Amino acid sequence: MSATFLDRVPAFKHTVTPEMKREILQSRAQGEFRRRPILRLPLPDKIEDSKKIEVRFPKSKEIEDRIVEFALELDEYGVQSFARVQDYIKTFMRANALLNGRNKVTKSDLFLYDLVHPMFLNSMGEMGMENRILSAIKTNPTAQGNELIKKGGVARGTFYKHKKILHVKYLISNRSGTSPSS
Repeated sequence: MSATFLDRVPAFKHTVTPEMKREILQSRAQGEFRRRPILRLPLPDKIEDSKKIEVRFPKSKEIEDRIVEFALELDEYGVQSFARVQDYIKTFMRANALLNGRNKVTKSDLFLYDLVHPMFLNSMGEMGMENRILSAIKTNPTAQGNELIKKGGVARGTFYKHKKILHVKYLISNRSGTSPSS
């Protein structure tokens, strides 16, 4: 008989609202939870640690707010957790700065991430019908009923079934089909 992780650790669920996630990400951006780690990219063994480059992240509310929006979007779609996405986006931006010979992240690194961000969303096909419907609602916030059904490319019954599930998960409001945080 083999032991698994769940044999030792009881499963639990904690509901985190979109507002709570936004507050956590903004606090993390301001460094309230922990000091930001110094990013040291692994370089070939021949380079001494003292010669490795530290890539700094600017204190920019505009950049941090945009990262928060990206992180919340990927979290809502269930691609990855909001905090992990925030860290990965910053790592991506630091790596791009380094590849371009800079030791400081700039808006251009954010613009590049903005270009690749849709690839994460387009890769969610295997994640189910809920994401397809949520995507139709998010990309067409003023659309209603039949228009959303057409945009989502699903049957009427399927649309309303999964719209109800999205509402129960607090990803959309019951009235308009938009995000409760909107």
